[in-house]
Amino acid sequence: MGSFTRASLLLACGLVMFLILQTVNTACESDGNDLTSYCLSSHALLQGGNPYATGSPFPYVYPLFLALIIAPLAILPCTVTTLIWALVGLAALVGTLAIIRRHAPARLPVALLLGLCLVYFDVIQNNVVNGQVNFLVLYLCVLGFQFSRKDRDVPAALAIGAAAAIKLTPLIMLCYLAARRRWLTLGGTVLVFLLLCLLPGVVPGVDLGALYGEYGREFLAAKLAGGTVRPDHTDFSLAGILIRAGLPLNTVATAVFLLLVPGAILLWDRRALRREGATDRDRHDLRAFSLYMLAPLFVVPMSEVHHLVFALPAYSCLAALARASGARSSWLLPAASLAVYLAASLVWREGPLYFVSLALLCAGVLTRIIHESPTAAAYDKI
Repeated sequence: MGSFTRASLLLACGLVMFLILQTVNTACESDGNDLTSYCLSSHALLQGGNPYATGSPFPYVYPLFLALIIAPLAILPCTVTTLIWALVGLAALVGTLAIIRRHAPARLPVALLLGLCLVYFDVIQNNVVNGQVNFLVLYLCVLGFQFSRKDRDVPAALAIGAAAAIKLTPLIMLCYLAARRRWLTLGGTVLVFLLLCLLPGVVPGVDLGALYGEYGREFLAAKLAGGTVRPDHTDFSLAGILIRAGLPLNTVATAVFLLLVPGAILLWDRRALRREGATDRDRHDLRAFSLYMLAPLFVVPMSEVHHLVFALPAYSCLAALARASGARSSWLLPAASLAVYLAASLVWREGPLYFVSLALLCAGVLTRIIHESPTAAAYDKI
């Protein structure tokens, strides 16, 4: 281990301590954070109440499975709960980067990944301090990706199904599985998702039909209609950008975005798989996975800064591809994306800049795909 890597690890340890202290102070204040909301919803669920109406300033916006599994933490003192949750989240982040590094087409130095986390510190801090569940969800998605690559259908279905039962956006992974005709994994994922969403029904006094009906009306339908988007919100979704521009956006238009973007990626993915050779399959799978993780950031209305953690696979993928190619130009688009992101996080914390940053990141992934496709390679030989 070189001196630079050791210094990077020491810096990372210092930042982790800072984050934990900041998180404990924030969570144990009067208003709490999202973790406090999860715990309140868990208490309400176990008492036969309504987890979606706890009076928390941070509304619970997930299926009921999260409220059920977080119950053991909800009974602990606030400081202990917050400490455990923060450590679980950070461990999930480390696990995510370790799996991506294992499947990267070129060696990713630890110092490089730590540097990426340092640049993305605002997003990481946002997730840890607010007690968000995104690190765990991303880790389960990456774990499902790894199991799928190893033809382990049952563990892949368990990981992806659990991620979707916690937060709906990992359902995008069904497109990844469909493109590869992994029907057993896809069916298992849907089954696990449904069973875990229904599991809270074993709690006495819980009316799943009424609760999920309210969840659908008050949260999902409102998002589709754009009803939850605030003019001053940091929203970088396509719907949010159009609403900011003053364009009328109804439920049908938002639903089209939800179907069009994943559908376009699925069609491209399927066509690319038909022409990719076995030697290029590993690279393509990682690129495709990173695009599927990016898709919800564009199509889910009222996005939040902490959602940007789902862009980490794409940045890691591009870094590996750039190192594999050895061309300086390969770093241009990911560097531009990070520069715009920094401008958004440090100067103007509004949606349009975040949107541009994500668009540049997608362009970087697609550019690598186009550049390394068999057709491009054939033209290079002419």
